[in-house]
Amino acid sequence: MTVDCACEFFAELYAMDTVTIRMSLAAMDGHRVAMRFDYYRSDRGSEQLVARGSQTIAVMRRGPDGMVPAELPVELATALAAYEPIGSGR
Repeated sequence: MTVDCACEFFAELYAMDTVTIRMSLAAMDGHRVAMRFDYYRSDRGSEQLVARGSQTIAVMRRGPDGMVPAELPVELATALAAYEPIGSGR
């Protein structure tokens, strides 16, 4: 479930622009995962940063009294580890 998201825009995009999105893992703690996104306009070999965003998700399950935190599935943690910034030392 998404618990927080944001996006900061630096430049406009237009129809037919080629956009490259780079995701990185900002944090993985307990049942929460925070990700960062950089959006680039790719044009003839150069890139311009046009937006930067973030999203935090929480792994939840439905309990008898509503939603409760659940353990992050190992498969998801393993897949997300590939997006950890180089040199983060986690």
